Amino acid sequence: MKKALAQLKQIEPMAFAIVMLLALSAIARAQDPREVQLPAPPPLKVMPRYEREQVNAAKDAKERIRISIELAEGHLLRAEDTANARRHDACM
Repeated sequence: MKKALAQLKQIEPMAFAIVMLLALSAIARAQDPREVQLPAPPPLKVMPRYEREQVNAAKDAKERIRISIELAEGHLLRAEDTANARRHDACM
């Protein structure tokens, strides 16, 4: 009986150490990011040729700005219409 009790006292610290090692390794592993998500690149700033020709045909800066705003409003209205129609891919 004393021999079994002595063996149990020797096993307790080892069992405690094993349990703590497993618990701490699980905690340390949980802190590592599994998948790094990269942010999406910004959209391209490309102006179609026909729009560029309209802006370049303007006489002065004020008219260029007016044409640019009108073109931007058209883009926004088209994006709003496609978003309302739930065609989100066409919004871009």
